[in-house]
Amino acid sequence: METLNHDQLEELISSLQMHVIGVSSKEKEKEKEKEKEKEKETERKEQVSYLFKIKEKDKMLWAFYIMLHGEDAYKYLKTKFVADKEVRIKSVEKLQKMSNVFKQHKLNRGRIEAELSSDALLTLEGFFGLCIIHNLSAIFIKKNCYCELYGVGDSDNPYLIEEGENGIGIHVFKRKELSGEMARDVRKTKWKMENVLAPIKSISSYTHSELLEIYDKVMSISKESKESKESQHVKEKKTKQYLYDYICEQFT
Repeated sequence: METLNHDQLEELISSLQMHVIGVSSKEKEKEKEKEKEKEKETERKEQVSYLFKIKEKDKMLWAFYIMLHGEDAYKYLKTKFVADKEVRIKSVEKLQKMSNVFKQHKLNRGRIEAELSSDALLTLEGFFGLCIIHNLSAIFIKKNCYCELYGVGDSDNPYLIEEGENGIGIHVFKRKELSGEMARDVRKTKWKMENVLAPIKSISSYTHSELLEIYDKVMSISKESKESKESQHVKEKKTKQYLYDYICEQFT
């Protein structure tokens, strides 16, 4: 066995020390992350409500999973792939036993079944299809617009799904009735899309005053101050086409 000289021994000790320091630093970072998560969890429990962001790619499906099984069931899932398949398969089985109630909500049963039978990301139509299958009421919010189906589930206390700049999340409430309060506020202050597939009708379906009323509701909230935003829009001549184009931009 080769004997290490003094320099080699010092180099080995230094290397081991650096390794220990590196491991220790990583462990400290992990501990800090855990502490931050605990703090966030404590803050959430103390809040009346909060927006729980969906991290997975198929955001609409996992938002629905939380509606169906709850936030804790989602957070502690060991195999999300299996849970994804279970939701899809069981929902298709239920759908096949149902009458075509999708038509009255202007949804396509065939497309919904095909979507759930594949690995495709869930669309808004597929999401509301699941709501009908499982009789759950939900409101989907995007900017200053919203979409919901009437006559499905508990519409007085619906689930609220919101899409923002940082993705999609589901509002979690400490008490169920609080979702009803937020839902009433959404219905009062935001514009209801015509339906899931066609948020707005053709321009010829509206008068200028009707478009102006919709426009006033959907002026999206941005980082600009209210004054600068107003002055920007006042400069534009609010023709029917201008109003219609601006409203359509809110759905993209």
